[in-house]
Amino acid sequence: MRDLKTGDLLIRQRDNRAVLVIAVRDSYRSKYGSTTSQRKQYRLLEGTKGEERWVIDTEIAVKYSLPSP
Repeated sequence: MRDLKTGDLLIRQRDNRAVLVIAVRDSYRSKYGSTTSQRKQYRLLEGTKGEERWVIDTEIAVKYSLPSP
């Protein structure tokens, strides 16, 4: 999975709904196999109710996909 940025659109695989990345921050944990680079956390805007939550990059890679061009 590439590094996402604010404004990127994702598709939740469970129900094929669109999800928007509204914020990005570094996690306190290091990337696997690295001691110098940090993992990322993404704040996602989900659903029509405006639900927001922080998701770690590994969860993004498993549960979300990028829309097809």
